[in-house]
Amino acid sequence: MKPHRLTELDAMRGLAALAVLLFHFTAAYQYLYSIGRYGKNFTMHTLPPFTFNYGNLGVHLFFMISGFVIFMTLNNTKKPLDFVVSRFSRLYPAYWAVLFINLFLALKIHPSQFLINATMLSAWFKSDYVMQVSWTLTAELSFYTCMLILFSMKLLKYIEALGLAWLCVMMFDIRLGALLGVHAPWIIQQSKLLIHGNLFFAGILFYKIKFEGVTWQRNACLVLCWLTQFIVAREYYPTPIALILFFALFYLFCFDMLTFLRNRVFVFFGTISYSLYLIHENFGTMILRLLDGVKSNFYVNFIIAAGCSILMGYAITVLIEQPVMKWIRAAYKQRAVTTGFKLVNNEIVSLDRKRELCEDILITRGAGKDELNEGRIFNDGYL
Repeated sequence: MKPHRLTELDAMRGLAALAVLLFHFTAAYQYLYSIGRYGKNFTMHTLPPFTFNYGNLGVHLFFMISGFVIFMTLNNTKKPLDFVVSRFSRLYPAYWAVLFINLFLALKIHPSQFLINATMLSAWFKSDYVMQVSWTLTAELSFYTCMLILFSMKLLKYIEALGLAWLCVMMFDIRLGALLGVHAPWIIQQSKLLIHGNLFFAGILFYKIKFEGVTWQRNACLVLCWLTQFIVAREYYPTPIALILFFALFYLFCFDMLTFLRNRVFVFFGTISYSLYLIHENFGTMILRLLDGVKSNFYVNFIIAAGCSILMGYAITVLIEQPVMKWIRAAYKQRAVTTGFKLVNNEIVSLDRKRELCEDILITRGAGKDELNEGRIFNDGYL
């Protein structure tokens, strides 16, 4: 798969992060500063002259992208541990960095709250989130866990039937469950998949459409995903309307009609989207609050806060997220290669022979071309 084929997904992820930022800096302004974290006695001098009320729907786009990417990842994964290492290295380093930064902001964080939040399992420990945006990571981890179980049980080939069954569970729990007084167990309710599972499933369906083709069954399942959202959203009708737009966006992506998103600006925001998403709420809104004290123009405050959040997101991405992720994955691969070399009884061979042996081991493990290319990068001390 050529790298540029998924550049559009990165760009969409960046746009979703910016939409959430706009929502928090405008529509959620009063909650965040007045009646939220900074106390009821805080007087705002620069109310936003506009609100981006539906920016929070960018989260729905995040979930659809995750459905697509995770299913693609598992289709190229050989062992469950490979997937665990991949997801851990992707999520936790940047998350821990931002969580640590929050200790230095004007937030009251109890040590137990900090430690529980560090696990990303706050929902199941009934602990308040340090970063409110991290509730979405609860849904992500729940989805990863379900997909890992299906992968381990070799059930991914039935993913469309299983996804359809989950849509039925969602609709039953939301509507009939309330009437009959029957609901899913608490641990499943906290997973967020009873509310957002259809979005992950939609992403999987679009992966199938892009790489396996359009079928009426897949289109029908997407319609059911939309109907489920309509039922789940209840009176909040902008959600299913936004979902129509997101589906249209994905259809265009599946047929390579979003090539304009491959420009550097969109790719940049896609690259820093995760760190930006994590840092902007507490860090960015803290800057807005400080600037509000000098009674300056809101547009100026907004530009400064957004700019600082973007710079911090970029710094975390470049200095922590990407290097640590690469280090973890390289260490894991090196361990796998070293373990493989024990099969040759620690034979002392030339560097060229080491490369040949390593390629043989990687091929035996079912490695693809990209992994073989990475496996060719050695030095004398690597093995």
